[in-house]
Amino acid sequence: ELEARLTATPDDLDARLALAARRLVQDDVDAALALFAEIHRQDAGYRDGIGRRGLAALMDHLGSDDPRLARYRRLLFNH
Repeated sequence: ELEARLTATPDDLDARLALAARRLVQDDVDAALALFAEIHRQDAGYRDGIGRRGLAALMDHLGSDDPRLARYRRLLFNH
């Protein structure tokens, strides 16, 4: 249902956040990272910066050596 909402309305940040939370519960960290990054890209101030805060929390959880994090670090520093 959430994916259908995003397909129909890609700027639905509430659906994107709910889907990120669901992906975390399912231990799909890659999808959660991408969803938080897109939230941050679309609206950095949405829900007091939840996109940035979600990315930062996942980065801390994964550790600084995780190779997946390089592109998300660039996003945070460039945006």
